[in-house]
Amino acid sequence: MTLPDDLPGQLPPLIPANGPGRLFMLCDPERAEAAISQPAQWSDLLLRLGLLSLPLPEMGGEPVRLLFGDARIDMVQGGAARAMLDDSLSRDATRTTKSVAELPPHMAAVGSAVIALEHGQPSLDRAMETQRLCALAALLAPFVGARHLYWQPARLWSAVDALAQAVTAMEATGLPPVLHLIAFVASVASSGRRLDVSTRGLDWFSGFEMMVDAPADMPEQEVVRRAARLAIDSLLNGDPSGPVDLPGLIAGETVSIAPLAWQDGHWWLPVTISGWQNR
Repeated sequence: MTLPDDLPGQLPPLIPANGPGRLFMLCDPERAEAAISQPAQWSDLLLRLGLLSLPLPEMGGEPVRLLFGDARIDMVQGGAARAMLDDSLSRDATRTTKSVAELPPHMAAVGSAVIALEHGQPSLDRAMETQRLCALAALLAPFVGARHLYWQPARLWSAVDALAQAVTAMEATGLPPVLHLIAFVASVASSGRRLDVSTRGLDWFSGFEMMVDAPADMPEQEVVRRAARLAIDSLLNGDPSGPVDLPGLIAGETVSIAPLAWQDGHWWLPVTISGWQNR
């Protein structure tokens, strides 16, 4: 599939999308509020985890700078974090996508039991920054009863338990937990003969989104599996500089990557899967 350019003349540069790389944790109200409402105990826990160098006299709505290895991560909690989450959700609520978890059924019941994490010293290596955010979230989650996560750049919900497993795999392989960072949205072409899976949130890392065009009889999970692999490569390495044909995951399958195309105000990476046989 080729996406036509819709902007004549000079095209915009390929740069990562703007916006905060903010990860929200929705916590169990009783456990989170007990921790947050007792600043001395919460500060002591953060000290024992090595996330603070000095005790904090009080913890209000201002960001708290956490030390996580060589990363500096800002944490906002309580009512201030909930306000940030509500603002993010209200901007485009109709396009929010579910991941491995259902949307939290009772957002009101969460109250102010929300923690927001964001890298305090943004760098050009957004992939590494985000891996550290995910690792920190997995570390803090058991102490505050975190159940759900919301990754703002992709407007994506996921489950904390699944993230913990993904972080364990990440530490073993070095690969980012892509299913918690990029939304994969499937749609069937009007002809009914093709299945399209597009990304949302990849452009925050690479400057472009991806559209994968696959046979309609190919299971959606198989298309997402291949799209996730390509997204990891794009997230880490950027534009694959198509056109290029790659072998697929089964014999006879081909993954064709076209050059980047500009459409609807975004750069897109068109990918076509052919040779699929339903076995």
